[in-house]
Amino acid sequence: MSVANTIWDQISVDVKMSCGARDLVASENGLKFRVGADRGNKKWVLVNLTQRDSYDVEYVEYNARKLELKTVEKCSDVYAQELSALIYTMTHN
Repeated sequence: MSVANTIWDQISVDVKMSCGARDLVASENGLKFRVGADRGNKKWVLVNLTQRDSYDVEYVEYNARKLELKTVEKCSDVYAQELSALIYTMTHN
């Protein structure tokens, strides 16, 4: 849980609020959370720590009818200081 807490702390409060971040789920090497103002949406941001001490960030959308996860955007080698700006850009395009 410490990796997930660290990631969560590195994302600015402004970005969390503007993208509607909620429903956090911790994993061994990362964190995922739902985004969007509509409670019915199924969009998630996945952030995973790499061995290079950077993050892989993925913005995905879940299609309940087809039971599939579609990657909307993906970025690798993201550093902590870039995390907030990247998540904001991903979720506001």
